[in-house]
Formats: sequence, structure tokens, C-alpha cells
Amino acid sequence: MFLINGIFAQKETNADNIGLVYRKEFTIGPLIHTGGFGAMYRTGKYVDGFKRRFWEFKIYNIKHTKEARTINPYYENSRGFILGKVNSLTNLSASKTWQRTIYSKGDRGGVEIRYHYTTGINLGLYKPVYLRVINTGADSIVTEKYDPAKHQTINILGRGGLFSGITEIKPRPGLHLATGMSFEFAQTDNKVYAVELGAQFDIFAFSEPIMANYRNRPFFLNFYLAFLYGKKKN
Repeated sequence: MFLINGIFAQKETNADNIGLVYRKEFTIGPLIHTGGFGAMYRTGKYVDGFKRRFWEFKIYNIKHTKEARTINPYYENSRGFILGKVNSLTNLSASKTWQRTIYSKGDRGGVEIRYHYTTGINLGLYKPVYLRVINTGADSIVTEKYDPAKHQTINILGRGGLFSGITEIKPRPGLHLATGMSFEFAQTDNKVYAVELGAQFDIFAFSEPIMANYRNRPFFLNFYLAFLYGKKKN
């Protein structure tokens, strides 16, 4: 009797450990990297029990390494700006991601470790920087496109509005590469909670300068951290 009960108990335990087989997965979440911040979204399917294939979409800004925020010390109501910054860069990427599980969850509450690599295309949006400046001749405050030869710290009151220069955006195509590892720790089979660490490389054709008086390269290598939340579906 004890032997039979033990056999049935073992079967029930094994059955509890068998999760559902899912075919699809999607995740979304914020990311921060060494040159800015943004967000990402993935949607795709399982190739087998260990491999997944995703479409990945990201949006994030990219900063020049020489950017440093400053303020006009002569005016009390002045706002911060970056002296020498002539363009801001926002990147949109669409990529294919291949992901492989290298360590599965041993039991509920465990951590699944995944490795991935990504290849895709970029659309870099270079937007000219506008500043609020003092027009000394008319004794007024105006918003003008930043000109390093014309505008100095003493007559700058801060950045212009968010949409200043939006009609002058210059789109530039490029390539996106990334690789990294994710640590997925959701306690339920159909949920995804993951922290992802990795590196990404972006390069643009016909790039525009971000900073005046500094070398502006058309490529950027950054390390990133992402927090992802999502679901699995059959």
C-alpha cells in the first residue's frame, strides 16, 4: 500500500512539473544604455523547446560622448542646455532576434538564462537643436536654431520647445546589431519577467553631426539594460 501510494505521489509530482508547451511570446519594456534611453518590443514564436525567433522594435535616443549640460549663470530663470550640440538623434530600429535557452528553470521560482543575437535596420532621425536666446538688439527672447558661431552661453536661456525643428528632421538609414543575455524569473508559466543585459552597435549612412567642434562618428557602440514584461501563448 505504501509503495502504491508512493508511486502515485511521484506521478502527480512529475505531472505538476510539466509545463504547457507555448508557441508564441511577446514582451515590452524600457531600456537604458550608455548613450541614452528608450523602449523595446518583441513578438515571435518558439522554434523548439530551446530556440525562439522574434521581431524586435526599438526607439531610443543616442548621445554624443562629449555632451555636458550647462546653464547660463547670469539669468535666474535660465534652463539647462548642452553647449555645442547642433543635432539630437533618435533611432528607430526593426530587427530579427534569435534567442536560445542555455539554462532552463529547474523548478518554480527558478531563473531561466537565455542568449540572443540581433540584426536589423535603423532609421536615425537627426533633429536640429533650437535654443531660447536673448535678442539684444530688440531686447526680447526668441527661439532660434543653434549656431555655435553666433550663440554664446551669455545669451542662451535654455533649449527651445520639444517640437522646435521637427519639420527639419533628416532621416538617415543604418544597421543595427546587438547581442546579450536575459534572465527570466516569472513564477508562472505563461508570464515573462526578465532583465536583459547586452551590447548594441548602430551605424548610419550620411550621418549628421551631433556636436560642433568635436569629431562625429557615424557609428555608436553602447551597453544596455532592459526590463521586460510579457506573456506566452499557445
